[in-house]
Amino acid sequence: MGHHIARLTLLLGSWHVFLWCCRTAFTGPSRAESRSSSACTLCRVRERRKTARGKGLDKQLNPQQITLRITQAASASEVLGVVREQQRNPKLDFIAVSAAWHKMANLQHSVSAEVLRDSFLMEFVGLTGQMAVRAQAEANRNARAVASIYWAVVQLEPYMSSQLKSLQASLGAAAKKTAAHMKAQEVANTIWAAAKLSETGDISLLVALPSLVERVKEVKSEMKAQEVSNVIWAAAKLSEVEADDSLLAVLPALAERVQEVILAMKAQEVSNSIWATAKLRESGDDSLLLVLPVLVERAKSVRPQMIPQHITMTRWAVEVFSHDARLADTVQTLRMLLPQSG
Repeated sequence: MGHHIARLTLLLGSWHVFLWCCRTAFTGPSRAESRSSSACTLCRVRERRKTARGKGLDKQLNPQQITLRITQAASASEVLGVVREQQRNPKLDFIAVSAAWHKMANLQHSVSAEVLRDSFLMEFVGLTGQMAVRAQAEANRNARAVASIYWAVVQLEPYMSSQLKSLQASLGAAAKKTAAHMKAQEVANTIWAAAKLSETGDISLLVALPSLVERVKEVKSEMKAQEVSNVIWAAAKLSEVEADDSLLAVLPALAERVQEVILAMKAQEVSNSIWATAKLRESGDDSLLLVLPVLVERAKSVRPQMIPQHITMTRWAVEVFSHDARLADTVQTLRMLLPQSG
């Protein structure tokens, strides 16, 4: 009897399995089974996406997308992260790299000890140097990028001077090659960068200065007030450190341009130009004395916007001018603008 019951149970169990298979084939799985299956499918999709990211399939961004990611970064570390992710992407070009340096310069206060310890920082410096060499083959396309990186280097130098030293030679050569294609702002910024770096003893960019000076002659009529002021300041600064006097050749032309843009000069530009005129006068160059009266007249208008640094620079210039009897009236006017020293 027990033997028959066991056989009947086995047959009934097989029958139930058969009925379940039929029901599934015609009606699909139950709701609970469906949810379980969907969850598994979702897990598999997520795993495939994760694997794809691991293989670098998400790195194939075009140059515009790379630049957008860089501009959206909120810290220097994030900028490095974008470049690290894209470093093997053939579409990572010199323009995108320059955007990364420019963004890091704007985020310079986020250059932490952790960023400086990041081994990829030196890889990024090396990558930039290699690209700067290759960029010379397309000088017209990369002129702006070279100028942008040099501006960024000056901004970042106080934070990572040792890391940036190996980049200077390749950038100097690139600036020399691309100078003929730089626009007014770009050539002015690069000359300003050369002067700023000379303050730290770095004269690597001076190799490009003759080419940059030639470009100034060609674009001087397009220079705006700040650009004219930057080049004049750079000429005086390079004269001060006795690094290079190439810029002295363009000072007469820049003096003419000062008179054309004087009404657009702001307080910093006026004080920088007055300081530069005095510094050049001290070294024996009178090229800018012709425009000193218009600079002083402009100083009257922007005096309320002058900050202590501007006052200090102008006061120093007054002391230099006071030794020249021809400038007595100018000295008197400037002294009236300045607060009495304690």
